[in-house]
Amino acid sequence: MYYYKTLKEKLISELKVQSSLAFTTDTWTSCATEGYLTLTVHYIDETWHLKHFVLSTIEVKDHHTGDHLADVIIDICRDFQITDVHVSGITTDNASNDNKADMATHQVFRTHTLQLSVKAGLKVKGIASAAAAARMLVGHFKKSTLAANDLRARQKQLGLPHHSLLQDFATRWNSTFFMFERLIEQGLAVFAVLHNPAVTSLSDARRFELSDDVWRTIEEITPVLKPLQIATTTMSGSNSPTLSLVYPIVLGLLTKHLIVGDGDSVKLIQFKQAVSQDLSSGFPANDDLCRHPAVLTCALDPRYKSLRFLSEDQRQMVRDSIIQLEDPDNTNTTTNDRTVDPEAFPVHVKQEHEISAIQFLCGDLIDLTEEVSSPSSSFSLEYDTFLKEIVSGATDPLDLWKVHHTSYPRLARLTKLYLSIPGTSVPSERVVSDTGNLVTKRRASLIFLKGVLKLDYSENDTQSSETVPTPAKQIKLEPQEPVALPPLPQLEIIEEYLGDGDHAVPDPPLPSLKGL
Repeated sequence: MYYYKTLKEKLISELKVQSSLAFTTDTWTSCATEGYLTLTVHYIDETWHLKHFVLSTIEVKDHHTGDHLADVIIDICRDFQITDVHVSGITTDNASNDNKADMATHQVFRTHTLQLSVKAGLKVKGIASAAAAARMLVGHFKKSTLAANDLRARQKQLGLPHHSLLQDFATRWNSTFFMFERLIEQGLAVFAVLHNPAVTSLSDARRFELSDDVWRTIEEITPVLKPLQIATTTMSGSNSPTLSLVYPIVLGLLTKHLIVGDGDSVKLIQFKQAVSQDLSSGFPANDDLCRHPAVLTCALDPRYKSLRFLSEDQRQMVRDSIIQLEDPDNTNTTTNDRTVDPEAFPVHVKQEHEISAIQFLCGDLIDLTEEVSSPSSSFSLEYDTFLKEIVSGATDPLDLWKVHHTSYPRLARLTKLYLSIPGTSVPSERVVSDTGNLVTKRRASLIFLKGVLKLDYSENDTQSSETVPTPAKQIKLEPQEPVALPPLPQLEIIEEYLGDGDHAVPDPPLPSLKGL
C-alpha cells in the first residue's frame, strides 16, 4: 500500500501538468460473477512520448448502465485529481451501455468494428462449418496424449517445425486465423497421425479427418484473414498513436484486400462481402466523415496528412474543421486563404528492404514527402505549410513531431490533443486478460486473502519516501511436545487358514534388470 501511494502521488503530479488526457475503458465479469471496470489514461508528454497507465480496476456492483458507468469513471478521475485537465476522448468497445458513458461532455469513440466485422464474415455457413471441423480436430490432439506424441514424431520425420496445433477462442477471432494457419503448416503430419492405426482408431479417423472441401476452404480463407489479422495487431498498439490508423487501414482493407476476385469461390465472396459491408457501416458518410475524429487525426498525422482517400471537397472540409478546432471564432480564415493541393507536390517514396505493416495494409495512402519546414504566422498558413513541407516517412509520427513541433507550435498543441487518443479499447482489455490469468476458477474470490495476507501497518505508514514502511506483524508459534504415534499392528499368518503341510512361502525375488 505504501508503494502504491507513492507511485499514485507521482502520477497525479504528472497528470496535472498535461495539456490533455485520453482514456480507454472496458467492463468485464469474473468467473465469480463479479463485475469490474478498468480505466486507462493516455497522453503525450513534453518530450513527445506517448505514455499510458492503468488508473483503476474497480468492482461495479450496480447495474452496468451508461449513467452509472459514467459516475464510476468520474469518481476515478476525481480520485486522481483529474478535474481541470482537458479530456480529448474516451475509447470504448461497441457495447450499448457505453454509449452514455461520455462524462457528460466528452466524445466517446467506439472502434471495435473490425473485430465484429470479421466475426460476421466467419459466420458464413461454409466457413463456420470448416472452423467447427478444424476445432474438433485440434481438440482431439489436445486431449489425446498418444496422438500428440505421434504428431511430434511425424514432424521430426517429415522435417516440419515442432509446433503444436492451436485451438481458437470465441472471444478472439484472430485465433481462428492462427488455427487455420497452423493446420496448413502441419497438414502432412496430421494426416499421418490420423492414418496410423496404432494411434488412431478407424472410427476416430473418420470422425476427425477433414474433408477435401474443408481443406480447400481453409486454404482459401487463410490468405484473406492474414491482412485482417495484421490490421488488428497494428491498431491494438499502445506505444504509438493508433486512432490515425483506423480510417486508412479500414479503407486499405476495403479497396485492396477485400476486393472480390474472378477466381473466388462462393464462400469467399460471401465472406468478403459480409466483412466489407460491416466495415463500411462503421463510419459516417459525406459531411460527417470530414468531422469524424479518426479522419481529423489523419490530417494531423504526417503519414496521412495528404488525405488521399478523400475528394478535394472533403479535404477542404477537413481543413476547415482543423482550423475551426484551433480558432473557434474563425478569425484566422478568410475566403482568400490559399489552399494547398497535396497532389501538386512530388512524392519521394522511401525505399526499405522490409515493407512495414502499415505500408502493406494502406499502400499509397501513406504520404512520404521529404521537404524542409519553416515557421508560419497565422494558423491557416501554418497548417497549409505543414501539408506541404513537413518531413514524413517515419514509422512513429511522434518522432517527426518531436523534431518539428517548434515550427508548428499551434498545430503541435492540437496534435497532442488528438494523437493521444487510442484507436481501440485494447489497453483496458489487456488488463482484463492479465487479470483472468490470476483470478482463475480456483481463485475466483480473494476474500480468503483478508485473513492470510493482511498487512498490519502501524500509524507511521504515512512517512516520507526515504523511510521503509513498518513490516507486517509476524505470528509466533509456541513449540509443542511431539505427539507419539501408536505402533503399527503386526501382521501374522494365521495357520488355521493353511492346509496340511502348507507353509507360508515368501514371495520370490524380483528378476534382475541387467538383461533387459
